[in-house]
Amino acid sequence: MDYEDDLSAPVWDDLNPLAEADTVEETALSEEEIEEQSEDSDGEEEVQVDSTSGGWGDNNETKKELLNDLAPMEDPLSGLLNESPSKRGTTPGALFESQTAPLISINEDDLSASSYTAAKGHSTPRKLFDSSRIRRNIKVPLNSDGNSAKSESSHSVIDPLGQAEKDREFVDEPLDDRVTNSQHANRSIFEQVESPLYHISPKKKAMDTNTDITPTESVHNKTEEASQQDIEDEPVISHFQIEVTDPIKVGELTSSHIKYTVNAESELLSPNQNQVSRRYRDFRWLYRQLQNNHWGKVIPPPPEKQTVGTFQPEFVETRRLQLQTMLRRIANDSDLQRDEHFHMFLTSDNFAEDSKRVSYETGSNANNDNNDISEVHISEIQLLGPEEGAFVIKNGGLDSEYKKGFMNISFSSIPKYNEPDKFFVDELDRITDLENQLKKMLKAVESIEEQRRELSSYTYDLASLIESLGALDVTKGSTKLCYELAETQKRVKESLERDALQEAITMGATLDEYVRSLASLRSIFYQRAKLGYYLVIVENDFQKKKQDVEKMCHNNKQPANKERFLAARDSVKNIERRAITVKKAWHDIGEKIKKEVSSFDRSKMEEFRNCMEITLESAIESQKESIELWETMYHENL
Repeated sequence: MDYEDDLSAPVWDDLNPLAEADTVEETALSEEEIEEQSEDSDGEEEVQVDSTSGGWGDNNETKKELLNDLAPMEDPLSGLLNESPSKRGTTPGALFESQTAPLISINEDDLSASSYTAAKGHSTPRKLFDSSRIRRNIKVPLNSDGNSAKSESSHSVIDPLGQAEKDREFVDEPLDDRVTNSQHANRSIFEQVESPLYHISPKKKAMDTNTDITPTESVHNKTEEASQQDIEDEPVISHFQIEVTDPIKVGELTSSHIKYTVNAESELLSPNQNQVSRRYRDFRWLYRQLQNNHWGKVIPPPPEKQTVGTFQPEFVETRRLQLQTMLRRIANDSDLQRDEHFHMFLTSDNFAEDSKRVSYETGSNANNDNNDISEVHISEIQLLGPEEGAFVIKNGGLDSEYKKGFMNISFSSIPKYNEPDKFFVDELDRITDLENQLKKMLKAVESIEEQRRELSSYTYDLASLIESLGALDVTKGSTKLCYELAETQKRVKESLERDALQEAITMGATLDEYVRSLASLRSIFYQRAKLGYYLVIVENDFQKKKQDVEKMCHNNKQPANKERFLAARDSVKNIERRAITVKKAWHDIGEKIKKEVSSFDRSKMEEFRNCMEITLESAIESQKESIELWETMYHENL
């Protein structure tokens, strides 16, 4: 019997071809069983219809028997489904001979074609198959002999998300930590109000915490907490409003100079609003004094000195902007804005005398300034304190022994300081290289600015020549065209001048300030090196004095000159304290420099990025303007 040709109804899933062996093995019923059920139903239907040719409504018993035969109440496959695996394996048929194909139920939608359709006026027929469809195409691992590695209890489908879903199931745990009814009744009304509405199981809480928060989120949360803590630790910056205006030339011949009016307003000043007059060297004094007061801090630098063209309007305006930027940057720093000497600069009416007095009292040497911004001076008063520092300065300083000349010849070699931390050596080299590259870039920008100004001048000359050509009136058309072309060239010349000015204001000024700031950054590295140099001197001096005292004590157990011995011993103690103080300052400035370098790089890169963005936007707008001018001239005249 050819079952393939006589198969009356499709029972296979259209999405799974019959040619696939694994799909055929996983179906619930064989083709032979479907064919036999279909033939039996057809035969019984014909016999029943023939025997009841008198009409369907004459015999209700016959109708019920017919419906029961066509759609039986019992599932005809229930016996097969309930059989043990060993019995199923012996059932004849290709589908049941393999142990790797357990019986899987089929959905009613797949067998809709083979189910019986009731006639009109009859009740809905019963389902032929009542079992639900399970996921198909399950690959079963095989043993070395080719048999299924599944056990008899592994016929159920494994859900890979079952464990995760099981963890989130509600667990009815005993609430031992809850208060019983009697205890709840004994509590006061205030305790009941303040108590939580429900208690979360510690186990459930731990599970939710572990499953909901990933390691990346945990690290991110810690980073946010650390940054939030840093923000909270930062001191509040008070508002300053500072303007440098009205540059005026005063004096005659060699004493002539430019004075600027400084207007300052802040609640930190007394009085809150002030207007003072300052010259360029006063700004230099402020830079040196702040350097002395804040070791390891990058101080916003003033513009460099210049001896030629100092009274030209363009130069005076550029310097005014640079000095104003310097003061505003100082005022925007939380530490520098509270410096008493900065307040004195903004408020003092007798600044010439006050600056000399402060320079002497602090030992900053701010009045003796040179052009090199990176040069540093370490004040012994700032380092050792007023009394000890004044005593050292009176004796010539910490390195007085090595500064003797001619008559006071020193036979001691100058000690050399070698930086033990590689970080400072590498960073100083990096800063020096960056400064050199930025200087080259600044020179190129200045060259471009100069060439744009020259191009603007040549463009104006060309416009004048074209206008002269139009004045010849060769033809009416050419005259008008020459005048329009000359006017367009003049407007292009104005655009070039604006580009050159914009380049100088944005890119040129930013690079110039960046280069000077790098010089100020180098100065804090030199401060550490200077302190290290002093530390080497003090430690060498301490070792020498200590050896001298030990020799005096060893040679004379009872020294003849007791006062000399006690003085030498006291001197050793003083030098030891001095060495400890210098070493602490050297260590502290190193830690501060590391933080300052990181902050400096971050702020300067942000400023440089903003400058590049403004420059590119300006260049785009300039090109658009030029294109619009030429297009307008073309469409209107050609």
